Amino acid sequence: MANAVILNQAKLKLLRARSGDIPFPIVTHMAFGTGGVSAGGEAIEPNENATSLVHEVLRKALDSHSFDNNKTMKYTGTIRNNECVGEKISELALVDSDGDIVCIKTFSAKQKDADIEMTFDIYDTF
Repeated sequence: MANAVILNQAKLKLLRARSGDIPFPIVTHMAFGTGGVSAGGEAIEPNENATSLVHEVLRKALDSHSFDNNKTMKYTGTIRNNECVGEKISELALVDSDGDIVCIKTFSAKQKDADIEMTFDIYDTF
C-alpha cells in the first residue's frame, strides 16, 4: 500500500502548465491533519481523487525546500509548540499557490504535546 499520492488535480495542473495553458503554481504551504488512520489506528491509503485532507487542523507556509539530488525536492514544515496541542497528526499535504492540495501522505498518529515542536519532511521524487 502506498501511503503517499500525487493528486489527480495536481497532475492536471502539471500537464496544463507544461503546455503553456496556465502558469505553474508553486508549492507554498503544508497542511496537517488527523484523518490519516483507520479506527484501528492503521494508516489509510490516500485517494488520488481527493481535494482535501480528511480532517485538516493546520495549514501554514513551508519552512523550507531543497534539492536532495537531481530528482528529489524535500519540503519541510513545522508544527510549533503552541500549535495543534493534543492533536494526533496522521496526514500531511503539500499545498500550491492556488490553495489546492497537490499530494497527501498518511502515517501512524503522532501525538502533539505542548512542550515539543514537530518537523515533517515530504519528498517529491521523479
